[in-house]
Amino acid sequence: MKKSLFIITLLLIIAVLACGCSTGKTVDETNISGSKEADNIQTPEPLNLPELVVSKKAVEEYNEADYTFAPAELYFDIPKGFKKTKNPGEYLSRNFAKDRSSVNYLYEHSTEDPTKVSEEEFKKNQEDYLVDLFGDDLIFCLDQYDKIVIDGRPGLWIRYHYDFRGETFDVLFIELFNGDISYYITYIQGPDADFMDKFIESAETIKFKNK
Repeated sequence: MKKSLFIITLLLIIAVLACGCSTGKTVDETNISGSKEADNIQTPEPLNLPELVVSKKAVEEYNEADYTFAPAELYFDIPKGFKKTKNPGEYLSRNFAKDRSSVNYLYEHSTEDPTKVSEEEFKKNQEDYLVDLFGDDLIFCLDQYDKIVIDGRPGLWIRYHYDFRGETFDVLFIELFNGDISYYITYIQGPDADFMDKFIESAETIKFKNK
């Protein structure tokens, strides 16, 4: 899996932990267009998540010939309670100083289909990057890994959480591929926050509108 995916994800996590910045293309305020070995890391039990309930078809239901790769804008609704920052594509909760929760959107030119990456490969690479960044105090757990298709574009719907120094961060990460562009949407729920239902509702609104 391309390294940029992990770099982008880590930059967003750093923004939560250290009140840093993310980068990306300009987006609208209400909806959006446009290693170190970890063998010694303990793994907690995965969260008990419900089945994926979306209007998105599993990638297995598609033949690659049925994918729709055409110029398009990507849209989705920003969850209520999140405010746009000066950093393009970054939205922080109104109580960010307390709950450290955020929504981040980025895109880049790419020719790599993320659905070609196995669950095992994603888990190992993401865990290795996080442990390399934060050290052995971090405990990583992959909770959900689904290959999906939205409006003919293949992608990944991923849930994972990690514990770092007694605090738990819950992440919903979505990547979508449109032939020569990859889109990344990362929802981060900080410790003691309760935004995941809103995050999932937001992710359910993701759609492509052809140009």
